[in-house]
Amino acid sequence: MIQECQQDIIIRESGSEASRQWARYHGWTIEILAALENSGGLTVPQLADKLNHRKRDIKEYCYRLRDSGFIEKVQRWGWKITSAGQQLLVINNGNTKATTRQQQGNTKATPRQLTLAPYSDPEYSEPELAITNLIISHYNKTGQPFLFIEDEIQICELAAITPEQLYESMRKLYQERVCYIYNNRKYGRQQLRLYKDFLERVKYA
Repeated sequence: MIQECQQDIIIRESGSEASRQWARYHGWTIEILAALENSGGLTVPQLADKLNHRKRDIKEYCYRLRDSGFIEKVQRWGWKITSAGQQLLVINNGNTKATTRQQQGNTKATPRQLTLAPYSDPEYSEPELAITNLIISHYNKTGQPFLFIEDEIQICELAAITPEQLYESMRKLYQERVCYIYNNRKYGRQQLRLYKDFLERVKYA
């Protein structure tokens, strides 16, 4: 009953407000919801096989999606999508199309963009480059060397990496003074931040 009420509240949000609130959902969240949308429900092993991800990671995401009201547990079996999850897919599809139209219509000259090309050596793994490219891309769009995040799982979704890869990668990126996760107490949220000296090195490389 509580879960149904939560879903009703989510669904009654206006389209624009829901789009803003749910814009942070990407990557694995959308993959899992899309896999469940056209099925009567799937178990964790089935989702892992279908999406080519580890069962442990899929299980963690499923419980997070359940807590957000996007999927529900079928007793003693698997998972199925809720009406809120279906609405998230609709919003995500609309945002993707809008972004594509904006990119196609943008013909103005843009300033020189930062690139990781000088630092894309074999010593950096794909997850490490994915995280750094994420914050560099954000800097290119906004001019801000930090990205507000809800939690560390959001970095995983945006960079399309697993939680285990995140923890391993952030240790090296911190040691190499590339980027780090900062707990901003003023706003009560976390930030993925670029080190200033790394930003200068990339700017003038």
